[in-house]
Amino acid sequence: MKKIFTLITLALMAVGVNAQKWTATADFAVSSGASVTSVEGVTLNIGNASDANTWSIADAAGDLGEGNDVLGTTNYIKGTENAKTGGKTTKANMVPETGTYYQFILSESGKLTVGVNWGKDKIMRLADADGSPVAEEKNETGASILDIREFAVPAGTYYLYAEGSKLGLFGFSFAKEEVIEDTGTPHEPQAWDFTSKLSDADKANIAADENWTISNVYVKDEEGNDTEEIKTLLYEYTQKFQGVPVTANGTELDLTKGLKFNTGASKFQYYDGERLAHGGNGHGPIIPECAKDDVVKIRYKVTEGGRGFEVANAEVTDGSLIADDKGTFEATVTVKKKGDVTFSSKTGADILALAVNTDLPDITDGISSVKTVEIQTVQRYNIAGQKVSANYKGITIQNGRKVLQK
Repeated sequence: MKKIFTLITLALMAVGVNAQKWTATADFAVSSGASVTSVEGVTLNIGNASDANTWSIADAAGDLGEGNDVLGTTNYIKGTENAKTGGKTTKANMVPETGTYYQFILSESGKLTVGVNWGKDKIMRLADADGSPVAEEKNETGASILDIREFAVPAGTYYLYAEGSKLGLFGFSFAKEEVIEDTGTPHEPQAWDFTSKLSDADKANIAADENWTISNVYVKDEEGNDTEEIKTLLYEYTQKFQGVPVTANGTELDLTKGLKFNTGASKFQYYDGERLAHGGNGHGPIIPECAKDDVVKIRYKVTEGGRGFEVANAEVTDGSLIADDKGTFEATVTVKKKGDVTFSSKTGADILALAVNTDLPDITDGISSVKTVEIQTVQRYNIAGQKVSANYKGITIQNGRKVLQK
């Protein structure tokens, strides 16, 4: 049965003309970088092959059902390697660079119909030129899908691929149609201040969750050694995650409510009352469900050798996300289209504050400011009851509770 590919950002006006089509015939000379230009308004570029990827034309064991009425073929393009970027399997917000993917360049808006074949439990995705998903569908049928999908898109560049699978392409048709963009509902004004202290509720939930650790950060002396004085506490979530809210004890943190995060291979780290740390590449916050032209502001700090951030689905309109030197910086970005806005760390970049459709919090931390920190002097003991110094590594007892010193 013919199905409509789920669209994330676009709506279609029913003003169309007859579609033109192209099919993968048995004699089509498929190869890396091969192009199809016979359909007016569309150029299809076959993905660039890595050393491991080769292309061929296969004959499907079955046909496309109602799709054969549109495309009339059982032949499909077949690749031997999953779509990848930077050597990694391509996921959301990533532009494929090698492997099995298909680039469609539309000079006009319209309805693109494709015949496809992809594996069970895999996600087929149409992404824009920035890699942001425009439409996607997970195959939950329990078997490979042979079918057609339709989606309406404005003029632009798009990438069609399957995440963790080798998407087969039988062909495509294109009908010019007027596409009205769904710009979305403006995001409610919201701001996040990561120089504030954790709420009592957050602290209680973190203490009750075994996936979180708490350790001391000490004031250093002139030689750079830890003193007996605690500067702040470092809260770390020990599991990595992708595109989800930060929770403790099953509850979303007050500190980050309304945000999602990617951590890559790194941990989620928060220096209580100071900053949100993003030490690893790709680690960063996601502001979900933004509308086109929403305004997002960020205040961030970079350490020696740090780089700053990249952003997906937004363009910088003031300031800079890439820092030339260490310090505290601000930038403003404007959302390109309805969807999520993702900030990705380029190492050594910590976030002090975020805001969408409102001003950044008025905090004292900055390039030349000094932030007052409450200092505590504590006695610490190892688990045998022996008094230890601030340089001791391991589990200590402080104020009646266990604390991991690193």
